Amino acid sequence: MTYPIHYFQKHHKAKVTSPYGPRPDPFGSGKTVMHWGVDLGGVQRGHLWTTPYAGVVTHTGTHGGRGKVAVVRIEGTRVLQLFQHLDEFRCRKGDLVEPGYPIGTNGTSGNVTGPHLHYELRWDDGTPLGSPVWGDPEEFTPERAREEDAMDYYIVKSGDVAWKIAQNHGITLEQIAAWNPQISDLGKIYPGQHIRVKPPASYAASQADLDALAKRVQALEDTLSAVKKALYQG
Repeated sequence: MTYPIHYFQKHHKAKVTSPYGPRPDPFGSGKTVMHWGVDLGGVQRGHLWTTPYAGVVTHTGTHGGRGKVAVVRIEGTRVLQLFQHLDEFRCRKGDLVEPGYPIGTNGTSGNVTGPHLHYELRWDDGTPLGSPVWGDPEEFTPERAREEDAMDYYIVKSGDVAWKIAQNHGITLEQIAAWNPQISDLGKIYPGQHIRVKPPASYAASQADLDALAKRVQALEDTLSAVKKALYQG
């Protein structure tokens, strides 16, 4: 089993200069901030980074503190690789890539303290950079991503909170609580925990679920009525 970080260490002689997870703010604010990817350094500026996986380039562009970002969707998955802080792109949107295909040069675009590659993994939600973050690149394999995508469960990652998990899966906190009676406190979930995000086959909708659905339908009908009224008055 090969993780992407192993690829960069073997084929680029790169070093992990900042791992995934909480860290002191590198810009000196004194706060602890979440680092959503892995920083790879130990190579000179201009070094050519390549992709560890086959796939398709879905986006290249400049994004504020991220600098120049190239995005590659990994073949057979809904996961995007983000290559950040590049100086120059060596790929274009639509390119079909194989392992070892050039992506861009090691650089300092965006907010950085020195030349490096920030490598991040995100689920493809249809936006250029994807969302939410998959998790720690040092634990990623395409096989694991496919398994997670097919499951009725979500595996909690570092930094996750219950309300955000619910939002990303289009469900409510009440539904998560109903489908996961083993979790006594949704405010105390932990990395590695499995949370059901789809109803069990035997699950019968509760009155609370039905009431919530009725409220959503009524709100949509009220909005539609207001729009029609405004159009007629105009």
